[in-house]
Amino acid sequence: MSSTASVTLRTPDGVEHELVHGEIIGRVWSAALQIDDGRVSEAHALVSLRGSALKLLALRGLFALDGKPLKELDLCAGQTIELARGLALDVVDVRLPGEIWEISSEEIGRVPLVGVCSVSRTPQLRIRPGARQNADAVFYLGADGWRVRIGEEALPLHDGMTLDLTAYTITVHRRVLGGEGTQTRVAGSVDAPIRLTTRYDSITLERDGYPALRLTGVSARMISELAAVGTALHWESLSRELWPGNIDVLPLRKRFDAALSRLRRKLTDAGVRADLVRSDHSGLFELVLHDHDVLVDES
Repeated sequence: MSSTASVTLRTPDGVEHELVHGEIIGRVWSAALQIDDGRVSEAHALVSLRGSALKLLALRGLFALDGKPLKELDLCAGQTIELARGLALDVVDVRLPGEIWEISSEEIGRVPLVGVCSVSRTPQLRIRPGARQNADAVFYLGADGWRVRIGEEALPLHDGMTLDLTAYTITVHRRVLGGEGTQTRVAGSVDAPIRLTTRYDSITLERDGYPALRLTGVSARMISELAAVGTALHWESLSRELWPGNIDVLPLRKRFDAALSRLRRKLTDAGVRADLVRSDHSGLFELVLHDHDVLVDES
């Protein structure tokens, strides 16, 4: 079951951005959704999974829904969130995990694990966010699922496991939220099966009942490269294939971001799902095809 929660937000330029738990919306360059507007704070708001809800939390700036200023909001598809007057984000898609993990004890009750967190038993048993120095146990989401580190040993979590922390006992619980993950999406959005034909410098994307979308140039080559590799590529490796030559990293990244923005705008304008080209937010990009989609390579 998926343990990743994400929200897809559409900015006023029509581009869709997928943000996961712990990512920030703001003006700072490192924000997952960077908005270059003086009315937006450097770290304006945070996407956070709290229990079984994906929330938007105000950091250094408020936001509004239906004209009402808020510090916290349960995200769901169809909302329009105003960061400032005339600057709105549309919530296109919200995906919740199929399960969450919780820990419990007599002293702290039952607490969901929503990120890296530390348990300490002195001066009293408590749980705090982040990996704390001298913590008795640190819980975190690894590449293969949730784990707990006690001393030098890292153990995978399993339902019902108990941790003896000397005078305190922590119990681990797995709570299924239902199915392979819960997803909401704006009614009327298009997710018809895709037939994707790649010819390197051009691609054709066909769906029953919709006009064919034809892309050429860099947009087509970006999709063709990802389709040919069949796995995620780092943005720089992909860029070097698209623009051969000795280009410095910073101008290369600007060129890549501009090309990706144009591609996503074309996809959005055609009603194609936003995650066709997806980032894992660590520099890797991949072509995402569902089980019912078909890829034809005619390069």
